Amino acid sequence: MKKTDDHLAWKTVGRKRLNDFRIFTMYQVQRETAGGLTGTFYEVDAPDWVTIIPHIMDDKLGSCFLMVRQYRHGSDEITLELERAFRQETVDHPFPTHYRASIQTPT
Repeated sequence: MKKTDDHLAWKTVGRKRLNDFRIFTMYQVQRETAGGLTGTFYEVDAPDWVTIIPHIMDDKLGSCFLMVRQYRHGSDEITLELERAFRQETVDHPFPTHYRASIQTPT
């Protein structure tokens, strides 16, 4: 943050965990400005996501992207979208997920 932007900043003075929804955690935060304004805000804390874009060659269609059709509870509908996953680093796989996917993709 630039020194000249300090007047725009809000300082967190309180933070309360509201619920853990498995794929994200929700918090209620209390913040105030240097000028004394206060407010209650809500944060969603989620892990990093990786979007996988598999590019394939099809004999009939040519160059294509592979997509997934799936039901989404949040929108209560079937969607067509690129595949996504949580980004995870483990002891067995110290490289970030997106790097592992790129090195394991067959050519």
